[in-house]
Amino acid sequence: MDKTQKTILSDNNTEDLLCCLSKIDISVPGRTEGRTPEHRELYSICRLLSTLANTQYLSYPVSLKKRESPDFRLCCSDQQIGIEVTEATHSDYSEYLTRSKTHTSKAELNSKILCPPTFQYGKKLTKKQKNDFHTSNELDDGWVGDKPEKEWLLYIKEAIEKKNKKLKHPNFEKFEQNWLLIYVNTPTSILEKELLKPYIEDLQRTCDSQDFDKIFIETGWTEEDSETSKPFIIAYSRASKNPECIPLNNVWKYSSFT
Repeated sequence: MDKTQKTILSDNNTEDLLCCLSKIDISVPGRTEGRTPEHRELYSICRLLSTLANTQYLSYPVSLKKRESPDFRLCCSDQQIGIEVTEATHSDYSEYLTRSKTHTSKAELNSKILCPPTFQYGKKLTKKQKNDFHTSNELDDGWVGDKPEKEWLLYIKEAIEKKNKKLKHPNFEKFEQNWLLIYVNTPTSILEKELLKPYIEDLQRTCDSQDFDKIFIETGWTEEDSETSKPFIIAYSRASKNPECIPLNNVWKYSSFT
C-alpha cells in the first residue's frame, strides 16, 4: 500500500464533482518556471474526470487520491481503479520548446520557424541540428497527405507500449480496473478529423492486446469550419470494439499546455 496517498476530491454526484473540479488549480507552469510531472498529471486527470463526469465510465460516489505506480487511485462506488498518466511526445521537440523559453535573443528566436516535420517519429536530431534550432532560417518541408495522422498513431503506440511494460512490473500495484491516460503533446497536433478516423479505429486493435482495461487519449483535430482545434478524449476499452470520441468538458479557463 502506498503510504503517500493524498485525497484530491470526494463527491457524491455529477454536479458536486464538476463544482469541485472547477475549483482545482490545474494550470501548468512554463517549462522554465518550475513545471513538475505532478502539474501535468493533475491537469490531465482533472480534464479526464470532468469529461467523464456524466458518462457510464463513472459511478458515484467518487473519490480520487494521488499516489505512485499508478499515479492515481479512483474509487467509483465500490470499484477501485488505478490510473497511470503519461505524455506522448518527441524528446527533441520537448527540448526545442524548453530552449525556446530560455533563448536570450528574441529577435533570433523569431527569425527561426521550425515546421513539425523537423521532428519525426523514430528519428533523433543530431547535435548540430539542435544547435541550429535558433540560428538557421531554413524551413522544413510541410506535411504531405495523412503523414501527421500516421505519426500521431506511432507516438500513441509508443506511449502505450512503455506504460504496458510498467504495468507488468511487480512494484506496480494492480486494481480491479487499470486505466491509462495519455496526453498528446507531439509536433503532429494539427490533425484532420476525417483523415484521423481510420487511425483511431486501427488503434483499437493495439488496445485490445494491452493489459490496461481502458485507455483514454486527450488529443485535438482541426474542425472544417473552425480556426481552433477542438479537444477530444478518445476512449478505448477491451470490453468494447468501438472507440468513443468524447468532446472535452473544459470547466476551467486553461486550454492546453506545451
